[in-house]
Amino acid sequence: VVRSLRGISKSKKREVTVSSNAKGGLTQYLVDNNNNVDGLKEHAIAYAACNGIVMAQDLKAGTFVHSPVALTPFEVPKAVFEQAQDIATLFNTLVDRVSRDFEFLSTTLAPLLDSDDFTRHLFSILETVEKEGRCQEWVCGINRSDYMIHEYLDETTGKKQSRALQVELNTIAASFAGLSGQITKMHQYLLSRHCPAHFDAKRVPPNAGVRGLAETLRNACSANDDGSGHCPVVLKVVLPNETNIADHRLLEHSLWNDYGVKLIRRSLTECAARASLHPTTRDLQIDGVRVSVVYFRSGYVPQHFPTESEWGALELIERSHSIKCPSVAYHLAGSKKVQQQLAAAGVLERFLPARDCARLRTCFAGLWGLDADDEATRQVIQSAIAHPDKYVLKPSREGGGNNFYGEELSKKLLAMPLSERKAFILMQRITPAEQVAVLLKGGNHVIVPSVSELGIYAGYVGDGNQVMFNQLLGQLLRTKQSGVDEGGVASGYAVLSSPYLVDKF
Repeated sequence: VVRSLRGISKSKKREVTVSSNAKGGLTQYLVDNNNNVDGLKEHAIAYAACNGIVMAQDLKAGTFVHSPVALTPFEVPKAVFEQAQDIATLFNTLVDRVSRDFEFLSTTLAPLLDSDDFTRHLFSILETVEKEGRCQEWVCGINRSDYMIHEYLDETTGKKQSRALQVELNTIAASFAGLSGQITKMHQYLLSRHCPAHFDAKRVPPNAGVRGLAETLRNACSANDDGSGHCPVVLKVVLPNETNIADHRLLEHSLWNDYGVKLIRRSLTECAARASLHPTTRDLQIDGVRVSVVYFRSGYVPQHFPTESEWGALELIERSHSIKCPSVAYHLAGSKKVQQQLAAAGVLERFLPARDCARLRTCFAGLWGLDADDEATRQVIQSAIAHPDKYVLKPSREGGGNNFYGEELSKKLLAMPLSERKAFILMQRITPAEQVAVLLKGGNHVIVPSVSELGIYAGYVGDGNQVMFNQLLGQLLRTKQSGVDEGGVASGYAVLSSPYLVDKF
């Protein structure tokens, strides 16, 4: 049952209020030309219901609601989109090399270990594996690099330019590859079917993200083939009551239908009770099944580890011969502290040749560590306190809702002792151009000035010496109302959308 289909004929058209800085784009055209937004909304909700763009409302009752979506795609400069795509596989290479440099991770994360219990637990597992000796060098990465489109004045030409600035690099549980592909198809359908005279549906780029994720995991299974001829098994580590079920199942279906790989779902708590290591091969076994690859869609925030049993399960998995997606080292390589350290002068050159370093630095925003008690750090802290609108204060872990903005940022910096401050970084606040968007949640819509964040997926399978797979997979676009600080879809701040490529804003 998709409850949002009920009563659609009774929905009322919302009035649009546009700031003087918001660009109209596709949505503004629809509003200005009196197109029936409610009618288009009805088609979008029907498409969502028919194509799995849904989230669970009540798992026991089997009821679903359409996922939060934007009614039309969001304009993105083609050059910026291609810039983000161009460096996706290079970030894969960087993450892999950082993850294999224990000395770098140890030195970089040392300031966090006294104040951040979550990072300390992860690093303790990494230390255990390093001392014991890795029995599996192959690692699988499904990474998503997230960007906002930064507008700036070119001092040479005096004209406005735009480029992608990286918000973060997600190395664990990068979600929505399944639904984002369905959103792309929905927007292509809506534009070609209902607005063909004014919009080119081909400007919404293809997006086969979920098939790419499945291909990445299939390659990882091949790297851990035991020669038995048995069907390979991927263990997906999930939350007990996951509501983003369609996004999960789309990957499961692609793995089986396209590659003949079986996926099983278990929580960390279930792994603690039912998983074990083979005494000689150290293969991970659960419920009598040999696991080729472990794919984590949980385990990235402290709340996923309510007891020491869950930490024990993660350590057991990390010590096993199964290929991890990601390994604990990959997880730590995606932390904000590592992101900040990699942006420091000369650090990238430890891992990549100068030409590749220059390509990556085109997308780096301003980043500052807070663990030192020196004049440079005090100056940046004072600047952030005085001008909090220019900064974001971020803890070094994954998961939304943990950042500080504006007045709260100033208060936090003033109150934090050095011991707590070490677990945070400061980041330049990116201020992208606004566009008008129709944000659709629970069958209701608003037409508001909005901003978007672009995510680029890339998959990697390698063992430190050889690379089996390193490819661009697809994209994700999330849109939120201007003035909303956080940006997660699952946390309720944003909606799913797709890019509409234009020559320039």
